Amino acid sequence: MAPAGHPVRRARAPCEAMTPARIIIGTLGRFEGVQRPAVSHDSIQPVRLVDVDAGNRDAIVRLELAPSQREFLPDTESSLEMASRYPDARALGVAVGDHIVGFALIGIDESTGYWKVFRLLVDVAMQRRGIGRRAMELLLERLRDRHGADHVLVAYQDHNEVARRLYASLGFVELDRVGSKVTAILSDEAARRPSQE
Repeated sequence: MAPAGHPVRRARAPCEAMTPARIIIGTLGRFEGVQRPAVSHDSIQPVRLVDVDAGNRDAIVRLELAPSQREFLPDTESSLEMASRYPDARALGVAVGDHIVGFALIGIDESTGYWKVFRLLVDVAMQRRGIGRRAMELLLERLRDRHGADHVLVAYQDHNEVARRLYASLGFVELDRVGSKVTAILSDEAARRPSQE
């Protein structure tokens, strides 16, 4: 298995010295025999969104989900292919420090015309650290600030309790249910109210 926390490549000034990739924070942890960056809740570097490009695409493709989460999301390579077919889709890496630790896909929902977060995932080795929540907050800020979104949609499987709790805590309310798929919406007004969960 490939390690998570792959370095984000940035353009460097011609005179800038190349330095070895840094580990996210402190020591290395182990997961399935592969060394992965260890991050503690109290020392995590800021989470940020980065555009997907040739320099970080491989790191995004190698992100892994827990076995129990694989039924909820397609692999990132399929998501990147989907993004390439839609002009309004934006594929983004989730980075902590210089390392890719997650992936997000946003775009316009064709049936409503609202912006939608089609995918949000954090590598299994980096979960339960608040990275997904912070990435979602950054996505919402981006959609409001750059695209003027006053409504944002998400969809999740009704038995995906982690997603349901996360989205509800951010102010999303259930809008529609088709089979086991739940669509939830966040309006600008709802985003300003304190969370009920």
